[in-house]
Amino acid sequence: MKNLTRHILVLAGLLFVAALIVRLDSVPAAWWDEGWTLSVARNWVESGHYGRLSLGEKAPAGLEAALPVTGSVALAFDYFGIGLFQARFVFVVYLVATLAILLYLACRFYGRPIAVGTLMVLLLMAGSRYTHPVFMGRQVLGEVPALFFLLIGYVCLLYALERSRYFLLGAILFWSLALITKAQILPFWAASIGVSLIVAIFLHRSAFAVMLAAALFGSVVLGYAWLWLVYPMVIPAQSSVSGLFQVIALVLDPFRRFITVLTMLQIGLPTLLGLVWCFNHLKICKDFGSDTGAVKLAYFILTVSWFAWWALASTGWPRYLFPSAFLASIFVSAMFYEWTDGFLIGEFLRNTVTNLFHWRMGWRDFRVLAGLLLVVWSFTQTVRDLHDGLVGKTNQSLLETVEYLNTDTSPAAVIETYESELFFFLHRRYHYPPDQLHVELIRREDLAETIIINYDPLSADPDYLVIGGWCRYYKCYDSVLSGNAFKLVKAFGPYEIFERVRGMGRP
Repeated sequence: MKNLTRHILVLAGLLFVAALIVRLDSVPAAWWDEGWTLSVARNWVESGHYGRLSLGEKAPAGLEAALPVTGSVALAFDYFGIGLFQARFVFVVYLVATLAILLYLACRFYGRPIAVGTLMVLLLMAGSRYTHPVFMGRQVLGEVPALFFLLIGYVCLLYALERSRYFLLGAILFWSLALITKAQILPFWAASIGVSLIVAIFLHRSAFAVMLAAALFGSVVLGYAWLWLVYPMVIPAQSSVSGLFQVIALVLDPFRRFITVLTMLQIGLPTLLGLVWCFNHLKICKDFGSDTGAVKLAYFILTVSWFAWWALASTGWPRYLFPSAFLASIFVSAMFYEWTDGFLIGEFLRNTVTNLFHWRMGWRDFRVLAGLLLVVWSFTQTVRDLHDGLVGKTNQSLLETVEYLNTDTSPAAVIETYESELFFFLHRRYHYPPDQLHVELIRREDLAETIIINYDPLSADPDYLVIGGWCRYYKCYDSVLSGNAFKLVKAFGPYEIFERVRGMGRP
């Protein structure tokens, strides 16, 4: 029986790895956030310039991912060649490592069955492609590396308590990297360490309190040291963007809050219930009596504060739910473990059906039925959305668009577009709007604010204009398309290529 179980686990592991790397350069379709990071990493390797290009000239860095993310991609390019597969494979490695650390923490917090259940929750109950680890791990985004640095920091904290205080240096190092990888981590991590510090002082765990204070101070100082000392040596110049915090991190618009509630009911319900279940089972004094319990409490504070921000103040995009849903999967698994008396699902269902048939329904039976409905609902949502993201949308249209632009246009042509995923593949001069336009477009389209956008798409005198899904949603170039400045010449999937209409001379 043990050999059979081992073989099943090995087969499942191989299938999971295959799901991560098969057609990695084709699906999911490359998109806006990936494009900036890919192009900057390519420029850094090819010309030593950490930044973008505009009209063939060096331009400041801006909307790409943070240095640890972009640097990881550039390192892969330097050793294995430049390509989308090489870039994304880095994040596959990050994801596998992050999952291993998460499952280790789940095992330490609750035991091995909960760890296995955690993996099932992540793979089968994500509810959306943007909260599914396979989809997120196949993209050049900062969330997975940030979670890797963050989680390994908690493991180091646990080891510092159990084994050697020297592991605290590892926690400080990895947490400092997490803080500069994704800016949104700072408040939730600070709440995790800060609240745990207060509890440690109140419960007279002075040694643990000193360690938490040292970790809090050391991680923040080292994080700012990265920004003030290392960043200026690598990044010569960066564009400035104002207002991004207000349109992403602190959005109190009633309509966006309503949309977030609907999104939570659709894909975030398991996370919410798992956190509520964990909160109801908290015994702070008892938990803090053990090293593992103390770290688990800090981990819970991190997770619940992150989810609370997403639900109450974020823009409500599903992608921003991914980190808290990923972290909370441990508690969701523990909740189902309790609901089913140790994952005895078959026995529980038989008893529930029998009780239902004899009209002897109790609280336990309702809980089992609710859990079953939640699993079925989440699984259905997950399969449908993953199919759309990993099968329905590929890079075929992107590659056809780039092939046309690179071969069927003049080498001197100028291409205007805000579809940044094109930049990584283009061998023509291109131009894009200033970074501040990103904030203004979010305010206009996502927050329904009435604002005037002052950007002239003809300012760079482009020969071609490319409209894709991003530009179409945000209506970046509607002002110029309403006139007679461009005519449609080619379309590949969501990408439309427009050629400039000129008179006898160039205007």
